[in-house]
Parts: sequence; C-alpha cells; structure tokens
Amino acid sequence: MNFIDNVVKTVKKHSPEILTGLGVVGVITGTVLACKETKKVDPIIEEHKEVLEQIHSETDENYSEKEKRKDITMTYVKTGIKLVKLYSPSIVVLGGSLGCIIQSNRILNKRNIGLISAYTGLSKMFDEYRQNIIEKFGEEADVEARYSVKARKKKKGETEQVYEASEKTAEDDNSVFFDASSSHWDKSPNINLMTLHSVEVNMNRKLKTNKDHVISLNEILNALDLPNKPYGRVIGYRYRPGIDPLDENGIPQVFKIAMYNVENRTKLESVDDVIRDGERDEPVMLLDFPNLVTIV
Repeated sequence: MNFIDNVVKTVKKHSPEILTGLGVVGVITGTVLACKETKKVDPIIEEHKEVLEQIHSETDENYSEKEKRKDITMTYVKTGIKLVKLYSPSIVVLGGSLGCIIQSNRILNKRNIGLISAYTGLSKMFDEYRQNIIEKFGEEADVEARYSVKARKKKKGETEQVYEASEKTAEDDNSVFFDASSSHWDKSPNINLMTLHSVEVNMNRKLKTNKDHVISLNEILNALDLPNKPYGRVIGYRYRPGIDPLDENGIPQVFKIAMYNVENRTKLESVDDVIRDGERDEPVMLLDFPNLVTIV
C-alpha cells in the first residue's frame, strides 16, 4: 500500500512534466499519423470527382435538377465521412495531446498563484520584521544582519558608510553585487553612482510609459548587466497613475535602488569571477531593491 501511495504522490508531484511530455509525444505521433494517412487521400478525392462528373454529365430527362443537387450533396457528405474516418486516429491523438498540454498549464498556473501568495505573505512579514529592527537598533544593524557585513569604524569611533564583507556574504534574497562582472561597472565610484541613477530614471520612465505600468526585477538586472533571479519575472515594481508621486519632470518616484559600499571580498568564492586583473581590494556595491511587489 505504501508503494502505491508513493507512486501516486510522485505522479501528482510531477504531473505537469508528465502531461507536457505526453502532450509533446502525442503531437508528434498525431502528426506522423496524419502524414501517413494523407497518402490515402488521393484515391478518395479521385472517386469523389468521378462521381460528380457522372452526376453533371447525366442527360436523362427524368433526372431532375432537384435530384441532381441532392446527389451532389450526398456525394460531398460521403466523401467527408471517408476523410473523417481516415484522419480520426490522428485527430483523437492530437486532441488528447493538446488537452494534456492545456491541463499541464492549468496545474502550473495554480501552483504559481500559490507560490506568489506565499511569497507576498512572507515578504510582508519580513518587511515588518526589518522595520522593527530599524526602529529599535538603527538601519546599520539591519544592513549588517541581512547581508552578513560589518560597518567599518573610523579611528575616532564614528561609523563610515562602508561595509566589510564576511565569508557569509552572498548574493541571496533580492540583493546583488554591482562589480566587475557587469559591463557597466567602473573603478570610479562617482561613475557607478551616475550609472545607477540613470537606471533608476529609465526604469521609472518605463513604469509610466509601458501599457501595464510594471517592470520586473529581471528587467532591472538586465539593465545593470547582472544575472537574473529565478523568481525575478514575477516580482518587481508597479506604478499607480494618479496615486504615486511624480518629480518635476513627470517621472514616477516608484523604483529606487538601495546602495551599500562593500570592501574586502577576497574571501568570497566568486571573487575570481567578478574581480578582474587581480584588483581584489577595490570597493564594490551591494544593491538591494526595496518595496518589491508581485506583478503577475
């Protein structure tokens, strides 16, 4: 009984993949069957033409126009029935295959809706938790805890807005490192700030001009020439015309990047992939995208 239960659970879990696979195989099979049966169409069409010629060439005076039209109609009906019978196996296979693909899509849509709902709830709880940390301990405590970084201290004890990466610092959550892995990164911090500001302006302008008034996280990452997130297509930013504020140039103030300067990434596993020419100690930026929402 346990074996059967395990099989049922496995099939249910992978039902979208199974249905899609069956659908693809069925479409190929149905197409092959249709091509094979097409070879038998010519004799049926030839017979159809011969019968019509006989009807049209009939000269018997007792053969009225009404009877002739009736015979022509019956000829077309019989030919149609023959063609339907000929192609019925391929039609059934193709119909079933399309049904499998459609059902697979429905299952995936239901699962995606569930995942989006779960993400929305968790995101809200996480944002509220972060806000409580900020109110109680300050923004630096939130940044240090979230990204496993440590604020660097000046000699006089004042805190600089530069963070040191630890071995645990990673590009998880919605954050990413903006560094030499991007073609837009530059050694000059000022140029990087200009680049990021330009992306902010362009993305906010896109929010206003596109039809749905949304941009995805992956669209932003593409603009920065950074790797996409697996879930980056379904979360992003949404502009609400008439509600969200506009600047003096009429550009929405919806999307803004949170930036943190980071140093000492030499212990990170990915350092050789992101820092070029042996320049390992140059500061890079840790970027975050606050206030993300689901957009599908």
